[in-house]
Amino acid sequence: MFSLAWFLLTACKHQPVVENQFVLPVSSQYQITLDADFETTTPDHVQDFPPVGYSLDMDVSIAYSRDFRDGSIGSLFRFEDVESSLIREGQEEPVPNDLMGRTVEVRTFPDGRLLDIDMVEHIAGFRRYGEVFDLIFPLLHPHPPDIPAGEAVLRTASWPIKIANRQRWQNVVHYRWQIVHEDENSWTLGYEGEWRVRGGQAISQLPMRIGGRGQIQGEVVLEKSTRLLLSHSFSWNRDMNFDYPTTTPTQVQQMQRFSGSIERLP
Repeated sequence: MFSLAWFLLTACKHQPVVENQFVLPVSSQYQITLDADFETTTPDHVQDFPPVGYSLDMDVSIAYSRDFRDGSIGSLFRFEDVESSLIREGQEEPVPNDLMGRTVEVRTFPDGRLLDIDMVEHIAGFRRYGEVFDLIFPLLHPHPPDIPAGEAVLRTASWPIKIANRQRWQNVVHYRWQIVHEDENSWTLGYEGEWRVRGGQAISQLPMRIGGRGQIQGEVVLEKSTRLLLSHSFSWNRDMNFDYPTTTPTQVQQMQRFSGSIERLP
């Protein structure tokens, strides 16, 4: 069953920010701190689950791997160091995880826009929950639009999550960007908007429809010379529905609240 219902049921000075300034590095490392809260509502014939919190502290690396024929670029995303803890009834306890050393391939356009994530099954499931924390991939690839000084600009972004041939869902965000601050070396950009999710599970014994929507906001710092991400603080929330159209139709609802920060390492 889908982990954690999913986790519980198992620019510039009066000029625009220029998109083609993006320079893909050979390799980058980031430190990610992510706190999550989950509240699950189940029907009467399904076991109740108390609210829980989950915390992740991790170092990840992103390294160029290959070019695709359509001009897009593949990079290997590796979990270098990961610590996790579970918060129940106000008590925090370290819990083991199997993310360390695991790798997925992230595919982007040359301007840095996220296109696809491959090998998600390597980080999904019990004691990994990578499918629950799928937001880390767009958080590391924010891809803001051209932003004239003093204006706000709308952008839509999407990314799929696929787990072998069993599960697939599409994330779409519609958000508004604006320049918050600028100095000689960087831009600070703010955004807010809406997050939608739609997909399902193609298993004949337990088919499932996935749907959700929520709100996102955050602040991104980009290096001017390369447009590389330097830092990202964020608050992303979504309310999920998991519908099981079996003999006894069942809907599980889950509120998911994510917040944290990302810092590029030297």
